[in-house]
Amino acid sequence: MRHNLLRLLPILLLVIFSFGLIGCQNFNTGIAQSTKKESAVLKILRERSQNNNRDSDLDSAGRYWGAEQQANPENAEIAVEYGRILRLLGRPDEAVHILLGFYERDKKHVGVVRELGKALAASDSLGKALTVLGRAKQLDPTDISVQSALGIVHDKMGNHALAQGMYRAALVLDPKNVMLLNNLGLSFALSGNLDIALDTLRKASSYEDAGPEVSQNIALVLAAKGDLEKAGEILKEGATPENIKNNRQFLEDNFAPDNPE
Repeated sequence: MRHNLLRLLPILLLVIFSFGLIGCQNFNTGIAQSTKKESAVLKILRERSQNNNRDSDLDSAGRYWGAEQQANPENAEIAVEYGRILRLLGRPDEAVHILLGFYERDKKHVGVVRELGKALAASDSLGKALTVLGRAKQLDPTDISVQSALGIVHDKMGNHALAQGMYRAALVLDPKNVMLLNNLGLSFALSGNLDIALDTLRKASSYEDAGPEVSQNIALVLAAKGDLEKAGEILKEGATPENIKNNRQFLEDNFAPDNPE
């Protein structure tokens, strides 16, 4: 069978980032408040921007926070929020550019350090990301989004045992966290432990807040184990006819048995 997970490393890591780092916004996304004045300002701005964010309209949120950052270039909290949105929009290099100056001025601002580390990870500056995220973990050892981001960086660097340690440590703090279980499951898959990966992903999918990404990852692992039929059935759920066609082609291209030579 042509189902070596190493061939799918870029795909799996993309899924980890799309669910792992974006998923981090659901946990501990409150920005560290360096002053009471900034906290009050950010609260007002968040209330004013609710309509922009209500439907997860990241483009509108990006325009809103971009304008606020331009009008308040020295406000660290606004920079953190704008950096977060830029990262979610797939523009991590811009987020790094905005946040780096704040980081160099104050390496104890939890929000700045955390978001800069995530942006560096998303931009594949892995060595720098480890350093900055390590500092963020020291500043707040209970921030599971930082531990997840550290795990993602270790997975990208091939240090799967270290990555799994990060996810497990975070799961001690939040055992039912779907994001962490998803990332742990994919880390097992990347290290070749497909049965454990499948069990972990299925556990993640059992929770009500599990998104379609988890099911897609289960399908990917099933395909890697050679069960193309079950993988295809899962990928059909909620998919358009065009997506079903593309998914079937993907499975055939990557996991179908080799023809005898």
